[in-house]
Formats: sequence, C-alpha cells, structure tokens
Amino acid sequence: ASSDGESWASQWRRLDQEVTEVVDQAMRNDDLWSGQTARLLCQALPDQSCIHMASSLAVRVVNTCGGTLNEGVDVTANRGVNGIDGTIATWMGQIQCRQQSTSVCLIGDLALLHDAGTMLIRAAEFEGDAARVLVVLDNDGGGIFDHLPTAEHRSAHVPLFVTPPTCDVASLCRAATEQVVVAEDRATLSDAI
Repeated sequence: ASSDGESWASQWRRLDQEVTEVVDQAMRNDDLWSGQTARLLCQALPDQSCIHMASSLAVRVVNTCGGTLNEGVDVTANRGVNGIDGTIATWMGQIQCRQQSTSVCLIGDLALLHDAGTMLIRAAEFEGDAARVLVVLDNDGGGIFDHLPTAEHRSAHVPLFVTPPTCDVASLCRAATEQVVVAEDRATLSDAI
C-alpha cells in the first residue's frame, strides 16, 4: 500500500486510467503518427482476424496505443536475431495457415527492408479472397531509437543508431503489389484501412 493507504492494485488501475486518458488525448492530434496508425488499424480489425507486428516500434505502439481489439483477434510477433528480421516471412507463413481470414502486418520501414526479399518472392500471397494488409510505419528507419537515451547524443545517435532507408519504401512495395496507398494524414489512412 502507498503512504495514503491506497492498495497496489488501486494504484495500478488509477495510473493505467491516467495513461489511457493521455493516449486518448494524443489520438485527437491531427498530425498522423505511429500511435494513431496503430489505433486506426486495431479498431478496423474484424473478428477472427490476425495482426502480426514487427518486434521493434510496431509492437510497442500497438501495446500503448492500439486500444481494445474485437473478439478473437490473434496478436502475434516474433523475435529474430536482430529483433526485426523475419517479420514478413512469419506473417506470410501465418497467411498460409489462415487462408480465409483477414491478416494484417504492422512493420517499420527498417524491418521491411530486412525482409523485403520475402515480400517480393511471396507477393502472390497478397492476392485471394481474404484481406492481406501490410502497413509500413515509414519513419526514416530506427524510430524506436528516438525513445532511448541515445537520442540525446545527436552526434552519435543518427550515424550509429538511426538507419534511414536509402530507397523509396512505397516503390519497393509497388514491386510486390499494385495496391499501395501512401497515407500522410489520418483521413487518407482511415479511408485506406
């Protein structure tokens, strides 16, 4: 119990509610950011669908900002050698197992580049009756590192931790499928989802 007699469980629930209110307030911001992307995506997932997330920024924004999921939505992630490799390969394997259900992958631009070969080789799996949606958080690579203490050391942070992609992510995705939407605002993303 705290000094004022509040139980640990009560403190936890109160703090959880405070964080929820702060996150909900941030969702009202008009600027599109990764948290809004996660919230819009999670709200749109139908019952019995699947969301697979890269193990870096994507899994954290869904955990913090995703909100409540519909009934029976499977949430998966895997941890590759570098944390982000193999994300698309795992997702494509899940698609094979869940052929009739909606399957979504939320991934950052850097994780996409780590597994772009799988996306290009298995592009046919984006076709079919069930929806297959790959959502890329295009944040100039290594966005998770902006949340760590290294971000305070600009001279080392960008050259050693942040790894901006040197390719056009949308063009790379167009090599796998013609159905690519580049959303730079909340309305465009919401319509696309």
